[in-house]
Formats: sequence, C-alpha cells, structure tokens
Amino acid sequence: MELQIQLKLEANCDFHLARDCILRVFVVLPAVNDAPLAQLEVQVSGSKIQNGVRFSAWEKRFPFQTHNEQTKSVDDQLDDARPKVDYKFMRNAQGELISGGVTGIVELIENGTALKTPYPGPEMDLHIRDIAKEADIYHRIGPHKRLARMLDHPDEGLVLEFMRNGDLKTYLQSKSSIPIDLKVKWAYQVAEAVDLLHKNDVIHCDIKPRNTLLDTCFDTKIIDFSGSSLDGSRPTSGESTRFFLPRHWKDPSTVATDLFALGSTIYEAFYATSPYRDIASDEVERLYNKMSSLVYQTNHGDR
Repeated sequence: MELQIQLKLEANCDFHLARDCILRVFVVLPAVNDAPLAQLEVQVSGSKIQNGVRFSAWEKRFPFQTHNEQTKSVDDQLDDARPKVDYKFMRNAQGELISGGVTGIVELIENGTALKTPYPGPEMDLHIRDIAKEADIYHRIGPHKRLARMLDHPDEGLVLEFMRNGDLKTYLQSKSSIPIDLKVKWAYQVAEAVDLLHKNDVIHCDIKPRNTLLDTCFDTKIIDFSGSSLDGSRPTSGESTRFFLPRHWKDPSTVATDLFALGSTIYEAFYATSPYRDIASDEVERLYNKMSSLVYQTNHGDR
C-alpha cells in the first residue's frame, strides 16, 4: 500500500519544523495503518516566508515511523524518527539498516563495516555528489582519532568503520547515570573534532549528538559530512531548532553557527536532553533570538 501525504504549513508556521521535515526526509506522523511507503509533498507559505516556497523537489518516497510521545520536543521526535519499513522496497539492501538521513542509507554489512549509499530516485545524482564530497573531506583531513575511519569509496557509496556503541544521543537516552568525567571528556573531544574541521575549511552544518559516535573506549568520533560546506561550497544540510544560531533562514552556516550547535551538543552531553526540550520549537526560536539580541547589546552598547 502507498500513502499519499501532503504537508502544508500556513501563516505562522514554525519554519524550522518545515525545514527539518524536508531535510531529514523522515517526518513524524499520526498513527496510520502500517502503510509501508509514503510520498511527501511540502508547501510552506505565510508571513514568515515571502511569496511562499514550494519544495516540489522533495516529492519522493520515504520510510517513516509514527510517534505518540507528546513529552518530546519536535526536534527530538524528528531526530529520533526511525524507519520501520524494509529498505528492500526502495533499493537493493546489502545489510542491516543502521540509519538514514538526508543523503542516503547506512547499513552494517557482512564484513563488519558500515556502508553509506545514496537514496535512489530523481535526486540520486545529487546524493552521489554529496557522498563524494564527504569522501573528499575524509581524504583532506586524513585519519584522525576524532573521525570515523573511511575505509573505501567504491561506486556504490562510502565504507566506514562501524561503531558498536552507537551514537551519543542514543547512549545518553539509554543510561540513567553517566560519570561526570566521561561527560567532560566528550565535551573536549567534540570541540576538538569541530576545531579539526574548521582548520580544514569544513563547516559541518549539522553538529549534534546524533552525529557523534562512540568507539569501544567511549571516545567520540564526528560523522556525516555529506551535507557539509567544503571550501565555502553550498551546504545541503542544516541545524535543527535547538542547534540553530538565530539568523535569517537563507543565511549560510558558518564557523559561528557550528560553534552554537557545538554548545547545544555539549549541553545535551551533560544534561541528557537538548536545550528547552519541553518548549515548542517556535518559542525556542524566540528565546534564542532574544538572547542573541541581549548579547549583541552587551557587546556593542548603544553604538
């Protein structure tokens, strides 16, 4: 069965929610009768966006999982969205599904490595280019303790070392207590990783606990550069609301926006929840903008 879905956000909609629905492909839906595939059409219009924007390029099939947990923030719901369909409906699956994102699918294959392959469909060429850019970033930086190792870049995608302890967000959610010295170590290590990227002219554009993996020694490795900016190139990814430095939505990601996302990531490492988790995304945006104005006034006075 195939379900046709139209998401239309009007007037005072939370634009970050719209952007996240588009960029992340997975969208949180009310309970539906186990439809395995869906097609998403997103139209955003209203006072926050001049003349409206229609994201017809993102009309595509995508897997989804329903959520009924009202205690979670929208960003947590989007970030936690896990595909529950068999990816064999969409491509020739090669292993056990680990995750999926903007650009492609990550699977654990038989030899114990992780394979990242592009989504099929009309935008597949764009996804292939994004994965090639990710390979370029790995080649430029070279092997480093704060990066997952790229093992190969065959035609079908990107082969990376597999981290059995998973991502930082999932680990934080699974533990009731984590030693403070481990959290401090993570803060230093994630900051080291971001500094490494910036020194190599890479803006990550989506720093968050989900994009931080843990190795067997519980050291962190930053991942997912397919949507990043390399040498000033246009990124194809963006931060979710609680990691988003207040700015016009058309403004590009920069070192400063990465550092803001880093701060939110370190906050979540210490408190096991993203900033303002229990507040709606549009209110978080308002609070961030207010704080940004206060900082500017403190730094610049009445000039």
